[in-house]
Amino acid sequence: MVPGDLNLLRQRGAAMMGFGSHIAGFPGGWSIVGIILMVVFWGAIIVLFVVALRWLLDPQRRQPSEQTTERPPPSPLEILQTRLARGEIDSEEFEERRQTLEKSK
Repeated sequence: MVPGDLNLLRQRGAAMMGFGSHIAGFPGGWSIVGIILMVVFWGAIIVLFVVALRWLLDPQRRQPSEQTTERPPPSPLEILQTRLARGEIDSEEFEERRQTLEKSK
């Protein structure tokens, strides 16, 4: 066996075992484009995970019905009208208090 043949056998054996397939300097056939695509893919997965987590934990998303059905507090005149309708006050007292409210404006 010639010493050159031994080197040739070593190179072929290394290539058959997957150690000799360097493309663009990266082992296993990975090119720079493949590595960039892998980083973009995992970056997109992480961004989607964070966005989904923030959406799920958003307190405004969990209670929209309370925000849409919230009414402003009733005005003093509305309170007075409600008390008259319930019979808590009579019409004379209603008129007195209504005039007092109109004067205070």
